[in-house]
Amino acid sequence: MNYNLTGWTKSKKTHSNFTVDLIKLINLLQKKGFKAKAINLLLNSFIFLKLKTKKSPLRQFYKVCMKIKPLVELKNIKLGSTKYLVPTPLSFTRQLLLGLRILIKNARNRAERLDLSIKLANEIFETNRRKGETYKQLKVYFNLINQNISNFKFSKLTKSLK
Repeated sequence: MNYNLTGWTKSKKTHSNFTVDLIKLINLLQKKGFKAKAINLLLNSFIFLKLKTKKSPLRQFYKVCMKIKPLVELKNIKLGSTKYLVPTPLSFTRQLLLGLRILIKNARNRAERLDLSIKLANEIFETNRRKGETYKQLKVYFNLINQNISNFKFSKLTKSLK
């Protein structure tokens, strides 16, 4: 809280986008409120990524975040007795959240018998090289969006534009 001439006011926290990305990833990694374990897991995965590639793990993570965020989401809309998958635009934070959820889910589902930090580092590394399961899954999702792009006319957004 900051004190100004009119009294106490709440100050708004300003973080860079990259810091917000890391905070979101930590919050998605934690289970049962153990944030320290999630931070430790993320730091271990960054250390492993640094040893594997000899490049900045933060820069690699940022590149992966920009690659995996979907711009639109498919929502079910029922008109009469038929259901349509309608692409709807997403806010930046929602894009990031969906991308990070997919990344963590695919890291957890890797067949390797290793620690989650190593699995996460490998998934970030492979997604950065466009070979990971996350990248393949998003490619399929984008193809599904392209197939349903004609259903955009059923969106509430287009009705508000008229």
